[in-house]
Amino acid sequence: MTIRSPSDHTRTLLKALREVLRPRGLLRVSGNPEPVLAALVAGQDPGALRDLVGIGLELDGDRHRACVAAVHALAKPLLPNRLPEMDEWLRRSRPSAGHWDDGWQRLRPGDIARLSLADSAALTLVGLCASHPNGHVREAAVHRLAAARSGAELGFLLLRANDWVPRIQLTARTALLVRITPANAGTLLGHLRLVDRLAQASRADHQKLVAAVDAALVAESARPLLLEGLRSPDFHVRRRCFTLVATAVGGTPAWLLDAAREDRDVMVRRWAYDRALEIPDEKERERHLEPAVLDSFAPIRRVALAYWTRRAGSAADRLCEVMLFDATPGLRTDAQRWWLARRGSPVVERYRQELEAAQSGRVVGALNGLAETGGSADADLARLYLAHSRARVRRAALRALCRLAPDEDPSSFESP
Repeated sequence: MTIRSPSDHTRTLLKALREVLRPRGLLRVSGNPEPVLAALVAGQDPGALRDLVGIGLELDGDRHRACVAAVHALAKPLLPNRLPEMDEWLRRSRPSAGHWDDGWQRLRPGDIARLSLADSAALTLVGLCASHPNGHVREAAVHRLAAARSGAELGFLLLRANDWVPRIQLTARTALLVRITPANAGTLLGHLRLVDRLAQASRADHQKLVAAVDAALVAESARPLLLEGLRSPDFHVRRRCFTLVATAVGGTPAWLLDAAREDRDVMVRRWAYDRALEIPDEKERERHLEPAVLDSFAPIRRVALAYWTRRAGSAADRLCEVMLFDATPGLRTDAQRWWLARRGSPVVERYRQELEAAQSGRVVGALNGLAETGGSADADLARLYLAHSRARVRRAALRALCRLAPDEDPSSFESP
């Protein structure tokens, strides 16, 4: 989801907040901003951040703290992974509540030093100030963040390490190097997306910084946290942790490959099978590669087919035969070529045999294969499946009939 301009409802709330916060007058009493701030937080519209930060910077005392708490509540779901998006939004957006000269526009470096770092909400405000369009303000905010030690400042510093102002880069990098230690491994794991983003940045060479993060994570004292990262809900963290664990232990032990093969992320599984291909022991290598023929990701199944078609023996033949019924046409075609080269008999007979048995879960693959290798005489066999209880089988049967009997009246395709 991209951060967009505030919705009409959010704009109305921001204007109401401005109205409530107007100074007291002869015929005017102070309003209570709490209900409006609660409504803004409940709306979870990140587009309100720009205006809310500007309003918060204009206030002091309890009202300032209440507004900062609302800013933190809106920003927290975006941190740290969507921080680059939020950074761009804050630098480029304009006030939506009609106050062009608000606290954000008037923010100056000297104002940053007066901002508190007392809690996570206050730190979030300073971190967001590090995304100000004014470079002097960003630099002051980075200096202020360098004084924090809670770990929440890490994402903001990683972002500014690639700032286009060299002095800001240097300040952020210096602050980061102090924090990149095995003792902070848990925090570093939560910011791996930003670390990898830094590794791909072209504005400056950050490889030493990235290498320092890797070294901290593979340290002996960080191993327990690194192993926990293998079960992270964030697939990006899991991808990096599998490679880092392999680096830490000096190879890919069986337990690590087993865990990677069972991961729900296709890139982790692909990494596992690529590493399995490098195992010198044939029996162990094939134990890891056997499940690849049934993987849900077609490129992984292609790796498996390429491997097993080069092998000999009953296990290789059995696994290659499985690929005759694959859901991907290109893989079925490659398996069909293997069958013809290995068996020397028409592969259509194997598809007919499977359909006549009608007892396995390969019916859809068999119908697809029959359509590719059969002839008009096979149309009656495919027609039997038009009345199947499963829609995907009926669909495959209809597709097969369209290829096997293209000139036949479509009304004849109705199930018996």
